Amino acid sequence: MQSFYFIRHAQSEANLAQIMCGGGIDTPLSEQGIEQAYKAQTILKSHTDLTPAAAIIHSNMKRTAKTADILNQSLNLPVHSNPELKEHIVGDWEGKAWSEISEDYIAFNDPPNGESFTSFKNRIHTNFHHSLENHKTPIIVAHGGVWRAFFASYDIITILHPQNAEPFYFEYHQKTNGFSWHVYKCLEDGDKQKLDYV
Repeated sequence: MQSFYFIRHAQSEANLAQIMCGGGIDTPLSEQGIEQAYKAQTILKSHTDLTPAAAIIHSNMKRTAKTADILNQSLNLPVHSNPELKEHIVGDWEGKAWSEISEDYIAFNDPPNGESFTSFKNRIHTNFHHSLENHKTPIIVAHGGVWRAFFASYDIITILHPQNAEPFYFEYHQKTNGFSWHVYKCLEDGDKQKLDYV
């Protein structure tokens, strides 16, 4: 196992409209999202100059692919698309107002005609580990639900939720079992802020 960077995609058109957008809606970035991605590019460049990354891995959705493309304009890293890192497939909740389904979503209820949270969590756990075994210190560009599922795969209900295009660094520390990372927010000046995730 090893350290990695994580960044949620920049603001999408669905985020802007405040609608639920899981793995079944391939929404593009908003204009503000593009600006956010360029700001994140500058932040990540300052961090990877000190703690280099070897690759960018993103889900196969437009919002992560475009975010990764903008980030890589200054990083110049190999880029890999992994469809198994896409957002939770939320079935009948897709396209609904966030206010309508947020209570069920936050409570980890399974979406009607969608992917169970257990299946989603297991998918993310397997593919995170695959990425970390095959790429040294990757930058993973994914989704808010992916963040939540990764923690949940270690039985952690995290109080942290990444904002759009907010970079984090997961520093690996040796542990025999369980969650094996210290979590830091990447700051604009190149420094890191250690975070409590529970």
